[in-house]
Amino acid sequence: MKIFLSYCHENRAEADYIDTAFIKAGYEIIRDIRDVTYKSDLPDYCKSISQYNAAICLISDAYLKSRWCMFEIIQLMKEKQFVEKIYPVVMTNAKIFSADERLDYIQYWQEKYEKLKNKADGLDLSALSEIALELKLYTYIKNEMGTFTTTLGNWLLWKYGELKDADFKKLINVMPDSHLKQF
Repeated sequence: MKIFLSYCHENRAEADYIDTAFIKAGYEIIRDIRDVTYKSDLPDYCKSISQYNAAICLISDAYLKSRWCMFEIIQLMKEKQFVEKIYPVVMTNAKIFSADERLDYIQYWQEKYEKLKNKADGLDLSALSEIALELKLYTYIKNEMGTFTTTLGNWLLWKYGELKDADFKKLINVMPDSHLKQF
């Protein structure tokens, strides 16, 4: 089974541990450091998250503020089996367990949207088609952030530290085909 590993590069060291544990358990991990090459199309890579049976998402503050990570999540949320496909691992700095903290992420994306929109105001519209797409992405992220973080905040989730201490065996054991793996 192939598993997509979604993480922010700020958390690369933590992603390395997950990657190693799952490879040792016999899984093929799809990860940008192996699967994205020079001049690869990043949107195409991000969209590919939906073609895999599972996606481990290393949720951190940086992840929730990353354009590329949120683009991946948007692709996953479009799937009917979103809940079945996503396997969140939460870093302690991800503030998703109270409505007040979740609002901070919505506000963050609202401010990014407004900053870009204000910068583009008054410029020739013919030169702004790519900027309009970026604004549309920020709007979508802002609008879906509440649903995404509330969903995560309502689930009993495992923290990265507790999973790492047990070499991620708890997470490996809940994968769809874990009964086929030998530990």
